[in-house]
Amino acid sequence: MMSGRIIGSRAGRVKRMCVCFILSLLLVVFASFFYKVFWNFGTFTDVFLWLFSFF
Repeated sequence: MMSGRIIGSRAGRVKRMCVCFILSLLLVVFASFFYKVFWNFGTFTDVFLWLFSFF
């Protein structure tokens, strides 16, 4: 019953796919941006220390 309703709601599925695609695209953009920025600053250890300082 549940799977039938999910397949029936095609608009919701398309919207969810679009959201997932946009989120993954943003993740790739941010990853490449941070990679370029921190590659100039130094090693990956600095990046990990900087990231863990927030948590």
